[in-house]
Amino acid sequence: MKPGVALLSAAVLTATGARQERAAADEIARLQAALAEERAEVERLNAELDRVKMRRAERELEWYEYNKAVALLDLDEHVPLFPIDPEYEPATVEPGEALTEAERFERELAQRADEIRISLRHLLRIEEIRGLDLLEVGLLGRGAVGPVVCRLLDDRGRLSGGLSAERLRLEASIAGHTVTLIFENGFESRGGERVRFRGGERRIVLPYVDPKPWMDACPELFPPGKLEAMVDDGRWRSDRVKAELNRLLREVAGNAGYWRLRQLDGVLGDELTGVHFESFDSTGRLERRLFADRMTIAREGAAIRLTLRDGVIVRAGERSAFVDGTYRVYLPGARIEDWEAARLPGLSEPPGE
Repeated sequence: MKPGVALLSAAVLTATGARQERAAADEIARLQAALAEERAEVERLNAELDRVKMRRAERELEWYEYNKAVALLDLDEHVPLFPIDPEYEPATVEPGEALTEAERFERELAQRADEIRISLRHLLRIEEIRGLDLLEVGLLGRGAVGPVVCRLLDDRGRLSGGLSAERLRLEASIAGHTVTLIFENGFESRGGERVRFRGGERRIVLPYVDPKPWMDACPELFPPGKLEAMVDDGRWRSDRVKAELNRLLREVAGNAGYWRLRQLDGVLGDELTGVHFESFDSTGRLERRLFADRMTIAREGAAIRLTLRDGVIVRAGERSAFVDGTYRVYLPGARIEDWEAARLPGLSEPPGE
C-alpha cells in the first residue's frame, strides 16, 4: 500500500473511532439523565405514599378516639352518627360552602381514588412495570375504581398505545407471588386502531410480586374475605392431611399421569391454605405446578373434585393466573369410600369431633 493511501486510511479510521466514541458518550449521558429522572420520580412517589399513609393513620386515630369517647357517654335514646367514614379523609370545604351528605361522600370517594392512583403508580414503579402508565382512575365504588385511562409504553419509554376501561379491580395469589390487574369493559388502542377487550376483560398478570404491599395500599380493590395472615385454625393436623391426600392421589395415578401435593401451609375451616401441587405425565416428567392460596375437596357425582382458588399455573417457566381466580382438578378414578374414610377437610369432620 502506498504511503499516502495508508495515511488516508488511518485518518478515516481515527475519525470513525472518534464519532463512535462521541455517540457512545452521548448515549451514556442520555441513559444517566433518564436514570436520574426515574430516581426522582420514585422519590416523589415515595413521598406521596408516605403522605397517604400518614393521613390514613391520622384517620384511624380519629376513629379510635371517637369510639372511646362514645363508650363513655350515657345515651339512652340516640347515639349521634359519626359523619366521617374512617376509610376516607374528610373533604375540604371552602368557608361558606355548604355540601350535602351525598356531595361530601362523593368528594371523599374521589380523594380516596386519587390516593389509590398514587399507590398503584408507586407499586408499578417498584416492580419496574414500565409499560403501563396509570393516568386516571375515576371514582371508587363496588370493589373497583373507574373509569380508568392508561398509557402503554414500549421498552424505551415511548408512547405505543392506550388502554381505557370502565373498571379496574385486583386479584392476588399469596402462594403464587402474583398480582393480577383486571380491566373491565374497555378497549386497547395501538396504531390508531381500537380493539375491544375479548370477553369484556383485559387481565395483566404481574408474576414474582409480593401481593401484601398491594393489599395494604389498595384493600378496597381486592375480593372481600381474602386470606392474609391466618392460615390454620388448629382443628386439623396439616401433616396428616398432606400425607393422606398424597396417598390417595397415588392410588388414582393412571396412564394420563398423576398429581402430588408438595406443600401445604395449613387448614382453615374446610379449606386447605398455601398449597403447591405438581402434575407429572405417565413417564414421571414434571408438566406443571399449581400454587394457590386456597383449595377445597368435594365429591361431585362419582368423582372427586379439587378446587384451587387465587393462584397461578407455572408451565415451562411461564406463569399464568387462574382464569376467574379458579382452577379445578377432577379425579374420576377415585374411590369415593376411600376418600371419605381418610377423613379429609370438606369430606368429613375433623378427627376427634
